[in-house]
Amino acid sequence: MTSSTPSPHIAPPLIAQCDSLAEVRLRIDQADRLLVALLAERAHYVRQAARFKQTPADVQAPQRVQTVIGQALAQARQVGAPPAVVEATYRAMITAFVQEEARELDRLADRTVKVDAQAAAS
Repeated sequence: MTSSTPSPHIAPPLIAQCDSLAEVRLRIDQADRLLVALLAERAHYVRQAARFKQTPADVQAPQRVQTVIGQALAQARQVGAPPAVVEATYRAMITAFVQEEARELDRLADRTVKVDAQAAAS
């Protein structure tokens, strides 16, 4: 790993008491921007993970899925997030990222085949 290991303990978010629906929506929009940035970061790591896997079965990793969901639910309880929403969100997110990682695995395999074909032709 080239950077420091992230702390497994995340502080609960600071929640503002809003004075209007407009402010609530502003805060939700801010949270959404953070979520999208974090999804982009996660996507980069998911694509990197494909480099270390050989088969589509490696991408599925059901034990890892259960571990990730368990960790998310534990954090949800710590910070006061609704566990049902966290679990549903994580299951949908993981499904989408498994598909993304499978596409990356296919892309890497195609690139390897092309490089091997070019080397054989030389």
